[in-house]
Amino acid sequence: MSSTATQQASTSSLYTTLGRLRIFPTFERLAAHTSELNTGTDLASTASYALEPSADEDLAVYMTLDQDNARSVVWITRHSNRDQPHISGGVISMFDVPESLFPRHLGIAFGQDFTEGSIVQGIETMEGDMRERSRWDSLSSNMKTLWGLVIANDEAVASYVHGLGLGQPTEVPTE
Repeated sequence: MSSTATQQASTSSLYTTLGRLRIFPTFERLAAHTSELNTGTDLASTASYALEPSADEDLAVYMTLDQDNARSVVWITRHSNRDQPHISGGVISMFDVPESLFPRHLGIAFGQDFTEGSIVQGIETMEGDMRERSRWDSLSSNMKTLWGLVIANDEAVASYVHGLGLGQPTEVPTE
């Protein structure tokens, strides 16, 4: 097998695709694919700090555009203590590095349950929050494209993320 074929096979096993979305089931796989996270720069440190799941999150699934070294990431996390009062089931977040601007990090908690429906609701809530608070204009064109794909595929994304949370073999459903 040629080294190019080997590299493509090992790279593609790091993520699943849904149209133009790349979906990474762990931070480690995202970091292995995105060399900018491993450069040791201030930006890389800021991005890693924002993107790494916290100790109270037992699932984190990341989405980027289908390109190398994406500078825009949307991810969904699940809280490990979601059965306790006043703890949300999960959070949908975005990290965006617009050209020549400081990185932006936004997040919205959703429902106490971690279900496909609550994940879709979280995506819709994030969409509404961004539009109502005029955050949309400050996003990079890559993030706008990425977010548009997440919105357009919200049910497929929710199904995949929920399946990972159940520990089930997952395939990205096609819509």
